[in-house]
Amino acid sequence: MPSSIILSEDEARNADINGPDYRLHCAALSVLRIYLNGEKKNLSKLVSMYNNYHLTRPDDKVLKRRTLSDYIKKMKNTMSTKSNAPEQSKYIYLQIMKTNNHSLRQNVVVEEKEREQYGRDVDKIGTEIEIIQGRHNILYSGPKLDKRPHGAAYMRDIHESRRMKAKREIKSFTISRSTAGAAGVIRKEDVVAAYGHSKILKTIGATMTEGGLKKFHAMLYKFMKTRCKTDTVRVNAKSEANSVNVRVRYGFNQIQPDCDFKLRGEKMPSYNVRDFEEMSDELRSNMMKLAEGAQRFVSESYRSPMRDLNRIAYFAKRLNKAMGFAKSGSRFEYFDIVMTKNAQLKKHMDYKNDGRAGYDHCVVYSFFYAKHRVAVIMTTRRDVGAAFDRAMGSA
Repeated sequence: MPSSIILSEDEARNADINGPDYRLHCAALSVLRIYLNGEKKNLSKLVSMYNNYHLTRPDDKVLKRRTLSDYIKKMKNTMSTKSNAPEQSKYIYLQIMKTNNHSLRQNVVVEEKEREQYGRDVDKIGTEIEIIQGRHNILYSGPKLDKRPHGAAYMRDIHESRRMKAKREIKSFTISRSTAGAAGVIRKEDVVAAYGHSKILKTIGATMTEGGLKKFHAMLYKFMKTRCKTDTVRVNAKSEANSVNVRVRYGFNQIQPDCDFKLRGEKMPSYNVRDFEEMSDELRSNMMKLAEGAQRFVSESYRSPMRDLNRIAYFAKRLNKAMGFAKSGSRFEYFDIVMTKNAQLKKHMDYKNDGRAGYDHCVVYSFFYAKHRVAVIMTTRRDVGAAFDRAMGSA
């Protein structure tokens, strides 16, 4: 017997998805989500609707208003007394589409509804990968984020999400600390993740200044607290007074009219490292150690990533030199650091990432500090690839 109308994660994982307990669990979650989001204000009518139109099998259990009402009160009391980081209650999802002809294509006007996890394109999703970070630090990498919709969703909705995927026959894979095992590294399809106890993250921490990753987290958090640039992708539908949503960016941008950087007569994209230069010497050094570790991670996880020696020389090495680390082995062309609290990452695609073979990789290092999530995104640039191809005659 389940311990509650809402199954625990273990109970839900082991439950028969067509059984009465799991169906009641999914119905209860759906009612809670609709009611708590304010879409419907009458809980009794919601319960009646789900009993009359969803829980219609002979062995289905009846959803009761009083049970849900008691659960809501208990949940609110828990939230008011327990210090819980909202950012830790979410997971990242990556969707591999069956076709590139979907609503999030570049230069297509997208309605707000299409940024939902399962919008109009739900039947075009072939596979979805869940990345559950929990309270842990994590390093993960995935290719083709310029073509794959991704975003964040609440853990409270994950079982309803899995029911949807089972109904629509969408392949589903889960990346979590428990599935990563003792080695702390896990691969699902072409997405690879390493948790804090993995060899790669321990090695990165050992290369940093005294205090390792723990001190690095504190230093980067304090630096991000001084910033005010907002990230428009991460916006709550309902703005909250205590939401935080700031970013720092440096690396290559678009081609500028006054740019004097040319390759074989072709104008090249310019770079900006001002945000990086405003970090302390120690933080800059540790940021580069993270980038170098992330480079090793992606190089060990994929075949021939970022291996064009000319492109490395003209762009990655040029950027490293501008940042004061000419000997660095990092081959990334762009860095985006985002700090959030109570901010929703809507479904989107990273159009500015390069999609060329070997250069379609993105690596993210993410950690929690003082109820904030900080993500360091390291990637390549489409504009760099396009300009480089033109100059080298391969466009």
